[in-house]
Amino acid sequence: MNDTLRMLQLCELGILKDIDRICAEHHLTYYLLGGTLLGAIRHSGFIPWDDDVDIGMFREDYQRFQEIMMQEYSEKYFLQNCETDPKYPRIMAKVRLNGTVMQERSYEPVPMCNGVYLDVFPIDRVVRDRGLFMAIRGKIVRLCFGYKTLRAGSDNRHNMALKRLLRFVPKLIPNRLVDRMLSWACTCSNNSKRVAYGSVFLGTYTWKKETHPLEAFGVPKRVRFEGVSLSVPAKPEVILTNNYGDYMKLPPVEKRRTHNLTRLDFGPYEQGLRKELSL
Repeated sequence: MNDTLRMLQLCELGILKDIDRICAEHHLTYYLLGGTLLGAIRHSGFIPWDDDVDIGMFREDYQRFQEIMMQEYSEKYFLQNCETDPKYPRIMAKVRLNGTVMQERSYEPVPMCNGVYLDVFPIDRVVRDRGLFMAIRGKIVRLCFGYKTLRAGSDNRHNMALKRLLRFVPKLIPNRLVDRMLSWACTCSNNSKRVAYGSVFLGTYTWKKETHPLEAFGVPKRVRFEGVSLSVPAKPEVILTNNYGDYMKLPPVEKRRTHNLTRLDFGPYEQGLRKELSL
């Protein structure tokens, strides 16, 4: 691991510790998710090559969290979503550290905030983990996300097929309409009395890998992550198996994914991070 990557991880850890404290103070429940959860269980910290942090919250806490961050912590952090940053093409919230830069190559053409960040994913309650209705919802989410990303000008080569298709779609379709479709697809079953699963529709993987029994989330438990106690789902093994299969097995080098960063600037935090790096 090089020093720059480790400094980035330490910077993100600082954000994560702040979020953990804020959630405790405001009685919000969060969980480490994705590669961050995998790192917590397999490495007791960051996956050695990982360069971002993922957490999730059930929809009601997710909404409250965004309001709290904007109202009380805007001096240090920028809560990024499609309303606070209209050019932002993603569909989950990010917490960006003010005064820093973490520029990803695919988003270089997009005029948006690019500080060092932490991803915050909403978890929505659903009735089933399979079936035609879930497949339709998942497809709507992916199409809307692809449309927003390409319309914002992102240079994302994974969306080339969709890009060709969208040449025939009028650009007059407002983002607000796309956002409403996204919101419906994710949240339409949250108030059902028959919910049994939680789904991270906006996650990295398809909805099939991101939908888990509610009891797998449950009451979070605390585990050590880089020497700090943080929250993970009640049954992390269920979620990690759905996401990765044999999650304790290290992937081959060629499958160890990172973000393609073109610029990294820790601003006023660099000196402190270098000091922390030397400890």
